[in-house]
Amino acid sequence: MNTAIIKETDEYRLTITNRKCLNPKELNIIEIVQDTIKKGEVTNTVTHQFFMSDLEVAQLKSIL
Repeated sequence: MNTAIIKETDEYRLTITNRKCLNPKELNIIEIVQDTIKKGEVTNTVTHQFFMSDLEVAQLKSIL
């Protein structure tokens, strides 16, 4: 599993995680989490999950 904080401010944090699915094994889970932060506490979280093949992940990486 790979996780990276893409952007973080006092009010906002964007995190992306990439991990392999257990089944089917050829798929990856790309999870993007957006946290809203007020006074140091997370007040709202929005999560987006995408299921992609290794080829699709490679294509995504190539354009970023």
